[in-house]
Amino acid sequence: MLDGIRVLDFTQTIPGPLASRRLVEFGAEVIKVEPLSGDPARISETVFQVLNGSKKSVSLHLKSEQGKELARDLIKGTDIILESFRPGVMRKLGLAYEDIVHMNPSMIYVSITGYGQRTETKQLAGHDLNFMAISGLLSQWKNAQGNPIHPTITIADLIGGTYAFEKILAALYEREKRKRGSYLDISITAALTKMIEVNSRVKDNELSFLHGEAVCYHLYETKDNRYVAFAALEYKFWEKFCHEMNCYSLITQQFDKAMDGHKTYEVVKEVFKSRTWKEWEEQSFILDCCITPVYEPHELCTSPYTKENISITPDSTSAPLLGEHTKDIYRLTEEQIEELMKNKIIGG
Repeated sequence: MLDGIRVLDFTQTIPGPLASRRLVEFGAEVIKVEPLSGDPARISETVFQVLNGSKKSVSLHLKSEQGKELARDLIKGTDIILESFRPGVMRKLGLAYEDIVHMNPSMIYVSITGYGQRTETKQLAGHDLNFMAISGLLSQWKNAQGNPIHPTITIADLIGGTYAFEKILAALYEREKRKRGSYLDISITAALTKMIEVNSRVKDNELSFLHGEAVCYHLYETKDNRYVAFAALEYKFWEKFCHEMNCYSLITQQFDKAMDGHKTYEVVKEVFKSRTWKEWEEQSFILDCCITPVYEPHELCTSPYTKENISITPDSTSAPLLGEHTKDIYRLTEEQIEELMKNKIIGG
């Protein structure tokens, strides 16, 4: 789908590399430009492999004039440029959109930052947890005491990278129509606030049944102390559940409160506690009333729900070594490589 599209990726860690990884999956060629020390994400081999498989790597000292020139050489034939530095860094390097657009007017230049390029907070430091906090997303996960819970995955990074990927696809489509490139200012916080917009507009308790407050839409503990998700919002699913579980008296109690001491809730809790997690996994296909097991990540490869979507083995093409493709991309001789490495212009 994106065969023939070349991407020059200056981004590091998760959001940018995720966006370029999706581009790889659609057929684009991605050249990862890393500092001499490498992408900090290399400290986690698993994370780096997942986000950077099938990419090429060059390692450049961008603060040196020769390093900048090597970067510009690649820009001339590039369709998409991604960067994730704080606003102003690429300008200091002479590689900002305004500095290089004349070299390649049809390129799509993408800046991915936490707060955007034009906001009052644009220069503030921040990471995934900060972006979730200020967007209102973090406050949506709370414990029994009403305190926000620290998620176990970097949700903001993943949403930010996916949002960037979507915008890039739209920009490629626009380029085909208008025959010109564009500049994309991707704010991770803005991406999160778009997701939370519906919640910010609804009235108090208007959608409380979606928050686990109704017996028909709740997480239930199983006999072996694991959990299943029950989401019988439609009456037909709730009715089917009540019939199959011999709880006929509950048919009219679909939206009763899921609170300790409430009769309907106590009955439904006991129903789910009567079987093991594995039994509920098997029953989920038979009952077909919106019951699904709560899986751990390591179980996805064997889950009947997800095993077709997740490979047990890694991608056939692994992530590149630092600077692995510098020689081939620039068509340099061994002597030239040795000289550039000696002068700390390239790494590997």
